[in-house]
Amino acid sequence: MSEPLKIAVLGATGAVGGAVLRALDASELDIVELLPVAGLSTRTPKVEFRRSTHTLRQAADEDLFDADLAFCALPLGLARELGDPVVEAGVRLVDLTGAWSAESPPVGLGFDTVEPGLEDSVVSAPGPVGLALAHLGAAVSRAGELISLRATGLVAATIAGRAGMEELSGQVVAMFNSQEPPRKTFPDGLAFDVLPAWGGADESGWTTAERLAAHQATELLGLDAAAVAVSLAVAPTFSGLTLSVACRGRGGVENVRAAIEQDPVLQWMDRMGDLRPLSMLDSPRIAVGRLREDPDGDGVHLWAACDPLWLCAAHAVGLSKRWLETS
Repeated sequence: MSEPLKIAVLGATGAVGGAVLRALDASELDIVELLPVAGLSTRTPKVEFRRSTHTLRQAADEDLFDADLAFCALPLGLARELGDPVVEAGVRLVDLTGAWSAESPPVGLGFDTVEPGLEDSVVSAPGPVGLALAHLGAAVSRAGELISLRATGLVAATIAGRAGMEELSGQVVAMFNSQEPPRKTFPDGLAFDVLPAWGGADESGWTTAERLAAHQATELLGLDAAAVAVSLAVAPTFSGLTLSVACRGRGGVENVRAAIEQDPVLQWMDRMGDLRPLSMLDSPRIAVGRLREDPDGDGVHLWAACDPLWLCAAHAVGLSKRWLETS
């Protein structure tokens, strides 16, 4: 991009906001001014970006309303409160929280062209599970007809942001020292355990996170709402996302593997040892392997792993670049 840009990052000190800053740093965007904003509870007064220190701005800072673009990576409860005034001032905003998803469906994956929806004032960048499933489903659909996806995922403590990572660390240290572990973010604990779900569930038993991921994947893939189902559990890890996915379709193992190997975001792995989330740390790609034919011959099963923060941040920054190119 040749045009100098003034970019705001709402939630710059959080786990997602930090990933956005790293992705912006690695991008080719010509950022003349960075405006970092933190949530109300942050204890960090400054952030580092492109070898410079930037003091955090207040949410009501008038400079924000003159930005060329804003990224919202705040906690869901704060996103609209601090983000709406920025949007109302005419600033285009990339939402990484899902707070605007009811009004702005997730914008497509951008394999070929600039997607519909980029003329809006807010663009929703899909979350890591929905985004990963959309990339996997798109590869399967290129190999043959994709009918449905059924996925089980293990998410890390980062699903609760930086607070989740800090509490998991505190729980591990406390339990090793025979002390009472902190249990504010994870009231039932997480260290050395697995939580079978995250967040509140509806009357049918699906959680908000699971519904959102399935909705985003169906929107991105152009499938019916019932075509994608997602179950999410929380693992006692500090980063990473792992998915076991059953893809019902007619592509066949050989064709699906060929489609995966040609995909710029998916990375085929022959070794099962490379299908670990830590092996993909700080990578914008999704490791895929363990490709197997369904026993009934009704599709394929596969295993995928990625760094969810980097995947989403890199996608959001790439999306913003395409958005700026349309103006």
